Amino acid sequence: MMGWHKERECFSCKGMAFDVKKITENSKFRPCFCAFDILYFNGRTLVGPPEKGGLPLSERLRILDKIFVNVPGVIQHSERQIISQRTIFPDILEALNKAIENQDEGIVVKDVDSYYIPNKRNAGWYKIKPEYTEGTMSDLDLVIIGAEEAANKRQGRAKSFLVACSDGGGPGKTPDRWVLVGRVSTGLTFDERESLCAALERHWVPYRQTPAPTHLYFNKEKPDFWILPEHSIVLTVRASELIRTTGFGADYTLRFPRVMRVRDDKPYQDCMTLTEFNQLCAHKGPVVKLSTNLINGEQMDEIKPRAKRKTQQPQVAEQFQISSTGDVEATSKALLGRKVCILSDDDDCKRPELCKIIESHGGKVVANTGLDTWCCVAGRVTAHVKAVMTARAYDVLPTSWLRALPPSPAPVHPAPLDMLALSDVTRRKLARHYDVHGDSYTELIDEDTLVKCFNKMDDDIPIYLTTQEMLNLDKEIFGDNNPHSFLRPCCVHIRNPESIDAIVARMYGATVLDNTASHCTHIVVPTTIEKNELDNIKKSSNGLISNPHTPLPPPDTGRA
Repeated sequence: MMGWHKERECFSCKGMAFDVKKITENSKFRPCFCAFDILYFNGRTLVGPPEKGGLPLSERLRILDKIFVNVPGVIQHSERQIISQRTIFPDILEALNKAIENQDEGIVVKDVDSYYIPNKRNAGWYKIKPEYTEGTMSDLDLVIIGAEEAANKRQGRAKSFLVACSDGGGPGKTPDRWVLVGRVSTGLTFDERESLCAALERHWVPYRQTPAPTHLYFNKEKPDFWILPEHSIVLTVRASELIRTTGFGADYTLRFPRVMRVRDDKPYQDCMTLTEFNQLCAHKGPVVKLSTNLINGEQMDEIKPRAKRKTQQPQVAEQFQISSTGDVEATSKALLGRKVCILSDDDDCKRPELCKIIESHGGKVVANTGLDTWCCVAGRVTAHVKAVMTARAYDVLPTSWLRALPPSPAPVHPAPLDMLALSDVTRRKLARHYDVHGDSYTELIDEDTLVKCFNKMDDDIPIYLTTQEMLNLDKEIFGDNNPHSFLRPCCVHIRNPESIDAIVARMYGATVLDNTASHCTHIVVPTTIEKNELDNIKKSSNGLISNPHTPLPPPDTGRA
C-alpha cells in the first residue's frame, strides 16, 4: 500500500510526512494498492517448491496480470521490465541509473524462474541500491556536538551521536556557530564505538546540569550530553536521503544515516558548512535523494555469493537434558529403582555427568518431581532450589553426596546430616532414630559426624530463656535443693567483674552487674574494706552487702 499524490499523480516516498493508514478524504494523498506478486489464487497456494505445488515467478505474474486492470492511483501493477541474459548487466545498470535520476530508492532484480520460498532470503530476488556502490552517494563530513546516553555502558556512554555542520566564519577562521543536522548511531564496529566514546568521555558535559552554549544550535532536540567542537571528532556520514524537519537546526535532516569513517585526522573547522548542506537541498521537494552520481560499468563490483550459514540440528540445551545417552551400565544398587530429579548441577560436574552417576547406581533420572520421586539433587543453590527446600515436599541431597556415593550391593539410606532439606514425611520417620541435630540414638558417632553435628548446632537459631523460665526449669529438675545454680535469682555487683569471685558467682547462675543498679540484689565487697567506705556503700545501697568469703544465700533465706 503506497501513497498516491492526487495533484502530481505520482507516488510519494517514505520520507514524506504522512501515514498511509491515516489518509482521509481531504488529504493530498490517496492510498494505492501496488501488486507485485500473487501467492494464493482460487483456493490454491502458489508458494513453495514445485513438489509442494509452487509456481515460478513467470507463471505467477501471468495469473496476476489477468486478475485486474490498472486504475491509476487506486490499484496498479508494479512497473517491471523483462531483460535477457545476454544484456543483463547493461540493462541493470541502465535501470539503476534511471532510478537515480528519478530520485527512487533503487531497483529489485528477480529471476523469472525463481519460486517464492517463505523465510528464505535472496531466493532469486536481489535488492540493489545506489548506496551499495562507491562513488554514487554524497557523503557528509560532520562534527559531533552532542550525544544521547546509552542504557548499556559497555561501549561507552553514547547511544547515538548528534552531528552538525559549521555556519559563519571565513577560510581559516573559527565558525560563528554549529548547526545540528542529524543523529547517527550505526556504522561503527564495537571497537570503533568504544574507542570513540573513550576519546570524547572527559569532554562530555551533562545538558541537565549545564545547558549548551548558544553557538551550539540544537533547536528542539535536547541531548543528554554536549561537547565543544574543538574537543570533538569529525565523522564521515552517509545517508540515503534528506527529509524536511522542524526539530533540528537545519531545514533538512538525515534519513537512514550511518558512519562510514571516523575522521580523527581532519580538523573540526574543515567539516561541512551549512551553505554546502543547503545546496544539496536547493530547489528540492520534501525529500532529497543523496544518490546524485550515475554509475558506469567500471564501478559495478563483481557480485559475490554470500557465505551460507551452517545449519545445525536442533538440540536440547545441556542444562535441560534429563538423562545420558542410555549406554551407562549399572554397577551398583545404591539407587536401585529410585527416581531422582536433578534441580541444579555444579560448575565442575554438569547435568549429563550427574545423570550417568545416578544410572550407574541403578537409579532413574526424571525431569520433574512427582509422587514417586525418591529425592532431588541440587548443586548450585538457585531460586528454584530454594523454593523446593522451603516447600518441604521432597528430600533434597547435595551433589557432593551423590558424587561421593560408593558402590553398594543394596539401596542406601542417607543420614539427616547428608541432606540439604527433609520432607515432613522423612522428618517424622527419622525422628525415631536421630535427634534434632542428626545424631543417632543407637549408632556410635565418629569424628566427622560429630563435627557435622556441631556445625548444625551453630547454624540452628539459638533459643534464649527468660530468668523466670530458667528458675522454673531449675525447680522442675532439682526441686528445692539446687546444688548447681542456686544463685540464679541473684543480681550481684562486684567491683572487679573479672575476679575469681565474679567467675564463681556466674558459675552458680548469678548475674554480675557493673554497677549498683535498681535491680541489684547483692553487693560483694572485700574483707579489707575501710569502715567509712563500707558505711557509705550501705547508705547508698540500702544494706545489700555480702562478704566475698561468705556464700551468697538464695533470696528467700534473707539478704547478707
